[in-house]
Amino acid sequence: MQDYLVEMGYVEYKGPKQVIGKSFQDNIITDGALWIKMLEDRNTLAHAYDYDKSRLIYKDIATIYFKEMEQFYKKLKDESAK
Repeated sequence: MQDYLVEMGYVEYKGPKQVIGKSFQDNIITDGALWIKMLEDRNTLAHAYDYDKSRLIYKDIATIYFKEMEQFYKKLKDESAK
């Protein structure tokens, strides 16, 4: 996502929260809150030692996050075809 912003000329956006915010603002992604939740869950998993909590996050990855990432991938693919 950050690479896409840089390609569009936005070199000043650094770090995941800024990149997600700008991507949402420019309609590159449609659900900024979901992307922030994905980021938070990623950070939680990096330090999670609670099996039940990690299972809940893995379920969200499989049922929600993957679809959102597919939409983002499709948008990038469509943009590159132009």
